[in-house]
Amino acid sequence: MTSEEFQAEVARLALAVAQRHGFALAGGHALIAYGVVDRPTEDVDLFTDQSGGVTAAADLVMSTLSRAGLHVEAVTDSADLGDVFDGFEHDLVECEVRRGDQTVRLQMVRFDRHHQPVMMQIGPVLHLDDVVATKVVALGTRAAPRDYIDTAAALARYSRNRLIELARQADSGRHCFSTWPRFAP
Repeated sequence: MTSEEFQAEVARLALAVAQRHGFALAGGHALIAYGVVDRPTEDVDLFTDQSGGVTAAADLVMSTLSRAGLHVEAVTDSADLGDVFDGFEHDLVECEVRRGDQTVRLQMVRFDRHHQPVMMQIGPVLHLDDVVATKVVALGTRAAPRDYIDTAAALARYSRNRLIELARQADSGRHCFSTWPRFAP
């Protein structure tokens, strides 16, 4: 099984039980599902817009993954998304999922969205506008190489102004897109 297949299996298993708590696939895997990018990714991001959704789904997801024969270990140094988006560290559960020599980091986060998820073969996936918005905000805050790759790929489908508009909606007063003058309307 390839790394991509392993990550997809983890995402499918997690979404099968977490979707009832509003979770949908996000991040790089969501962009891959939409055909926006074709790049390796090291984590699986699941976002819910339901208050309390992370707490309600976390144990259920981890026990489902364990019953599927995967080793699941909670991660306590979950700073990545908390550094990008204010408040994530308060409604975030992160774990490492392993089988043999394959490992993937699974992040479950509460995040407001503006559209309903789209049902795809893997399960519910954030609407493309919501995925792209989070990626552009990540570019403005985290600025990791993957954020540049993903935002550049999104420019094939969205204008620069539309990307900034989506990021401003997702950021809603917390970080760069609503307060930095260079991103003013």
